[in-house]
Amino acid sequence: MRKRLLFILIALLMLAACSEDNGGSGKTVNVAGVWLDNTELTLKLGHIETATLSAMILPSDATNQKVQWKSNNEKVATVKDGVVTAVAKGNAIVTATTEDGGKTADCYVTVVLADIYLVGNMRYTANYAKQAVLWMNDYDYPLEDKGSAANSIYVRGNDVYVAGYMGGSSPRATVWTNGNSDNSIRSTDISYAESIQVAGGYVYVAGCEAGKAMLWQNNMGQTLSNVNSHAYSVYVAGDNEYVAGEVNDGSGAKAALWTNGTQQILCDNESYAYSVHASEGDVYVAGNIVDESRVVEERYSANPQRHGVNRRLCPCFGERCIRGR
Repeated sequence: MRKRLLFILIALLMLAACSEDNGGSGKTVNVAGVWLDNTELTLKLGHIETATLSAMILPSDATNQKVQWKSNNEKVATVKDGVVTAVAKGNAIVTATTEDGGKTADCYVTVVLADIYLVGNMRYTANYAKQAVLWMNDYDYPLEDKGSAANSIYVRGNDVYVAGYMGGSSPRATVWTNGNSDNSIRSTDISYAESIQVAGGYVYVAGCEAGKAMLWQNNMGQTLSNVNSHAYSVYVAGDNEYVAGEVNDGSGAKAALWTNGTQQILCDNESYAYSVHASEGDVYVAGNIVDESRVVEERYSANPQRHGVNRRLCPCFGERCIRGR
């Protein structure tokens, strides 16, 4: 009898030892449920394309904290380790399922197209006055009273920057931030803002003041040329600031590129540079050449051989101004 009691006691002790789990609590804590920190998400293609969901296991001290993620429509949104990624416009349901007990929680995901922004002006037929306007999707938002124009837009996150001018017959270069004129360009003479970009925490604006090409960085203005000139486009890449425009020393307008304030004439003929972009070490400028009443589109590259373009037909200075195929 004593041997039998001893055997039972040893068996009970072994069973208790085998059941110890969860940091020595003496028992396994089963999962009772799960919830997500968001039950609805809206993602925008081209803008906010990812979001992270967090799952909370109940009770918090449940032994198995693992969940599995799944989207019911991976053509619209995918999920991996709680990170939801937009794929296409539509709807999807992302589900978190606990490994223990199969408890579930859902998040309803809507993927929409990114907002589309346009800027320009409306003209009033009564007196032909212009009014600066921002369009977002199907709605228009006047930025200023009559005698103004919006020429360029840049969107970063939730902030919308617009460059243009206001002041009617005495125009002043203007930047509107989220619909409000922010006085970031403090011009005291006739001036125009043609192009805008935001980079490294600074707002860059290209235009002209008192007939001279200008680049404004926040409220600091830099005169790019001492002769009649106009800047039409700005592009910032890393530490380099590129501005495209024209200069006229009395012999006619010539397309120009300024790199960190240093001027380069792109063409000897009458020409105009209206847009600039930099990519992978190359700089591109778009504009036109006026040649015997014929306007020709041009392309500029810092590395023409790489892009296989025709340089021989271009009547420009050196080999810097090139014509696309």
